[in-house]
Amino acid sequence: MPDELFTFSAGKYTKNDHIDPHDDKAYVKVDMEDEQVVNCSREYAVIYYMTKNWQESYGGLLLDLETGK
Repeated sequence: MPDELFTFSAGKYTKNDHIDPHDDKAYVKVDMEDEQVVNCSREYAVIYYMTKNWQESYGGLLLDLETGK
């Protein structure tokens, strides 16, 4: 996939942390080799939780703002 731009980010949330509602487009200006600047965004976003023994009562559920699910 030579024409694709891949990015990776990670976050750590501890007790009482939260993030505000947002889309996951992650707009980024990228300097290309031809000196052109291109505004890029994500096509896909993936969330991988690594919390041991997590329970739904703890909160922190993902809510899709478009579908409400």
